[in-house]
Amino acid sequence: MGLTEEEVARRAATTPERVRELVEAGVLAEPFASGDALRVQIVDELEAHGIPPAHVAAALAEGKLS
Repeated sequence: MGLTEEEVARRAATTPERVRELVEAGVLAEPFASGDALRVQIVDELEAHGIPPAHVAAALAEGKLS
C-alpha cells in the first residue's frame, strides 16, 4: 500500500501543500512510495541551489534522472 500525501510530508519534514506542488510539477506521482520523502528532500535541496522543480521534472521525464 502506498503512502498518503500527509505521510510523505511528515517523513520529508515539509507540508502536504509542498507535496502537492511537486505532484503538480511532475516530480512526484501518486500512489506515493517510501522513497518519495527522500525525493522531496532532494528536490528542495536542488531548489535551494537554484535548480527549479520544473527542471527536475523534465530530467525525470527524459530519463536523465531517476
